[in-house]
Amino acid sequence: MHSLVHASFFLIAVVALAADPSNGQRTSEAEAQSLAVAPGQGTFLVLSDIHFNPFANPKLVSELRSADAMRWGHIFDSDLDGGFPEYGQDTNYALLQSVLKAARRYQSIHHYDYVLVTGDYLAHAFSDKYRENGGDDAYYAVFVVKTMTFLSRMIEESFPSLPVYVVLGNNDSICGDYRQSPGDELLRGMAEQSRVLARVSEAKSDFAVGGFYAVPHPTVPNEELIVLNTTFWSNLYEDGCSVNAGSPGKAELKWLAWKLYQARAQKKTVSLLMHIPPGIDAYQSAQRACDPAPLWKAEFASEFDGLIKEFHELFRDVYVGHLHMDDFRLFEDSEGAPFAEAHVVPAVSPVYRNNPAFEIALYDKHSGYLVNYAIVYLTNLERLQKKNQQAPTWSVEYSADAAYRLREYGPRGAKEIAEAIRSDSDTRQRFARFYNVMSSATSPVSGSHWLSFTCAQTELSEEGYKRCSCAVAVAPNE
Repeated sequence: MHSLVHASFFLIAVVALAADPSNGQRTSEAEAQSLAVAPGQGTFLVLSDIHFNPFANPKLVSELRSADAMRWGHIFDSDLDGGFPEYGQDTNYALLQSVLKAARRYQSIHHYDYVLVTGDYLAHAFSDKYRENGGDDAYYAVFVVKTMTFLSRMIEESFPSLPVYVVLGNNDSICGDYRQSPGDELLRGMAEQSRVLARVSEAKSDFAVGGFYAVPHPTVPNEELIVLNTTFWSNLYEDGCSVNAGSPGKAELKWLAWKLYQARAQKKTVSLLMHIPPGIDAYQSAQRACDPAPLWKAEFASEFDGLIKEFHELFRDVYVGHLHMDDFRLFEDSEGAPFAEAHVVPAVSPVYRNNPAFEIALYDKHSGYLVNYAIVYLTNLERLQKKNQQAPTWSVEYSADAAYRLREYGPRGAKEIAEAIRSDSDTRQRFARFYNVMSSATSPVSGSHWLSFTCAQTELSEEGYKRCSCAVAVAPNE
């Protein structure tokens, strides 16, 4: 049974952070009370889709190439001209610093237990940007590893007392987007520098080969965090650089099946972390008129679906990224009862015209269930293109229970939200605004496209999605 969380425990306060000369911002009293934690509960931080672009200031690239990753912060600090990225651009150093400072401010109030980073550390078209800035192909792999090392250390040093769980995204690759190579120097390098992996030798070894691993939950008794590398299951995956024969996707599924079998035998529960979620790409499908665009290859999607249904009683929650927007996916058993939900964490990068954001999650320390979450976002990105023109303002956008009038969040709460989106215009409009995190850009969940997006929340198979999304997109109260 999920813990019940009332709106009075998780008050929503969309209040701007006031300027403070000591650290650039301070948290208002109203926001300090917006994430009150009840006895037996804890919080954790989730960052996703950072897509860091070290080439944002081309003048610094030559020095970055020749410097150790430990010195990169000093090099970026010397940049006196750079402001924040515009919509349509990936994260630069100014935004990276700002999101970590904002997350630390909330940490001082809400005391996270741990940090999740659900993948895509590197900027889009990373290799193209590298070559455009005079990079030598022979040194490219080293530069990728240095960038990943710099980012990982920035996050770990921002939260020195907390475990930081790394998930690889499709862009986090030496070989290229969706072309990760098992056992390459990026995986080995990340395995060596991670504090979490250093504590569990089997996890470190697994990650160094495949980028997936399992570790004990840091606070919940008898729970495992199983971290997947879902790039291997993507419809776009190609193994273009590996010298190893065979399918890493098939090997990972066998590993997952064994981990779930072990968990059941040892009477443990499980939470999953991954980058690319299963199911349907709603944005692409909305452009294709009832022709679903699956995110995973059919063979992997089918076997994964069978596994999680077989072991459905083990699952507590699933955390994903990749889609850059604020969304969720619902997992149901063979009887149609929801047993897990995956919250799609909105991106730090504003490349798809979303506002940068991160999530503070509230969970039950006994059961491991997610019981609520809040999204914190950058409210004034468009006014930050020139450095020092204005202080960045991070604010709570909403909490799930208050925004959707839920008595509890979790699988049943997520299903309530999906049903309300389909039947209630106010809920649908609210979801559409949250989807791209209050961006000034038009929400993709607009016009007749809204059904394509909400069908993706509950229908993870192509057949189910077709039945749902090909209906007439008209709600009863419109």
